[in-house]
Amino acid sequence: MFFRPLYTCAHVTEIPLTHLKEQGVSLVILDLDNTLKKPHTTEVCPSIMEWLTLCDKVGLTCVCVSNNKNMAYCAESENQLGIPVVYKAHKPFGKATRLMLHQHNVRPNQAVLIGDRPLTDIWGAHHHGMHSILVDPLKKGEEPLHYVVLRWLERRVIGKPIFPHPYPTHLDLASNTTASE
Repeated sequence: MFFRPLYTCAHVTEIPLTHLKEQGVSLVILDLDNTLKKPHTTEVCPSIMEWLTLCDKVGLTCVCVSNNKNMAYCAESENQLGIPVVYKAHKPFGKATRLMLHQHNVRPNQAVLIGDRPLTDIWGAHHHGMHSILVDPLKKGEEPLHYVVLRWLERRVIGKPIFPHPYPTHLDLASNTTASE
């Protein structure tokens, strides 16, 4: 099913980078709103900045592909995050995701798309033949009612992830290992 992610996580910082590398991933394509930062805000969580830095240290290239139409907001986000942000991506079928694969000379099976929306992010990943990880939205519980209903419907349609949850519940970001290791 196109809406069903390969994996799920509560937050991007729970995704162990070693697992991505073991899967042959070299390009991490991230959604912006509700994945890297709360929508329409200027703040970025420090743990996300640490995770992006760790991605770079282990050799993972990160880019952001967003359906957000506000060019100024996306440009500001690009400066804050330190990674390219493509706006008006028209996920799941837009050309922006394919363009990122081409620009970074990466085959689809060497990329993962991480986002909070099954109908745009996960479907887009599968449409392009990439790995997919569904994360919980950052602004959970603070959204308008129609978004809450849509998310509830999306989660009912997708069911469980294709693979069991491989990720620990807590990571030590400095070493990118579990606290129990």
